[in-house]
Amino acid sequence: MPRAPQLPETLRYLQPFRRKFARVTPENLNDTSGPPVLMPLLYKRIHTLPLHEAAALLERDRTALEQWLAQLGDHADPLHFVQGVFITASAAELVALIKEEIEKPPAPTVHVHMDLPNGAKLRRVPGADESEKLITLKGVWLIVRALPEEATKDLSPVADFAPYIIQRSEASVSFGLVTGIKYLFVLEGWHTPHKRIVYALTVPGGHVQVSITPIGKKVNDEQWDEAPFEACFHTLRVETKPPHPP
Repeated sequence: MPRAPQLPETLRYLQPFRRKFARVTPENLNDTSGPPVLMPLLYKRIHTLPLHEAAALLERDRTALEQWLAQLGDHADPLHFVQGVFITASAAELVALIKEEIEKPPAPTVHVHMDLPNGAKLRRVPGADESEKLITLKGVWLIVRALPEEATKDLSPVADFAPYIIQRSEASVSFGLVTGIKYLFVLEGWHTPHKRIVYALTVPGGHVQVSITPIGKKVNDEQWDEAPFEACFHTLRVETKPPHPP
């Protein structure tokens, strides 16, 4: 495949975006992954200019980008995403959006904490921050996520599993200061039924959802024991920390 023509000098500031997403398929470059990389580049481009000058500059960049992308024919390029951003709003609206996004105060960070059962390991969740933890123990995986209070009011996993439910129950639970609902399911599996448990819990400092699933090949899918995890649920807590200074 022939190489893409070189970016004009006026658009070179977008090259870091192209490098970042060079190996990302277009369907995986989306409104979640793209803006955190793009917005700082656009902000650096316009932040010293008055509104009307910044808007005029982005309008010229939009035209230059359209002309450059037209040379690619059917060849996909990460900058097609940038083109989509340029045409979603007027240049003046885009300037306002860029400045609002970059200049807004950083949000506080949320950390979820839980002691580990004996023999358990804390794993990293790709793409997750400190508001989510993955803990594994003998082929059983626990994921705990901090949730805003409004997200817990109607939190029920029943609809998620409905097509596969063989048996289910729910009960109020209490682990010291930690209280909530325990949803226990037996679900259809590839070979045998498997047990899965979801908890919606109020904990010191906030709210969490806990999901426990058998993953390991040596685990009895239907009879694994959640007790080692539940023995540590009294240690669950959510801590909200002020943002780091820029």
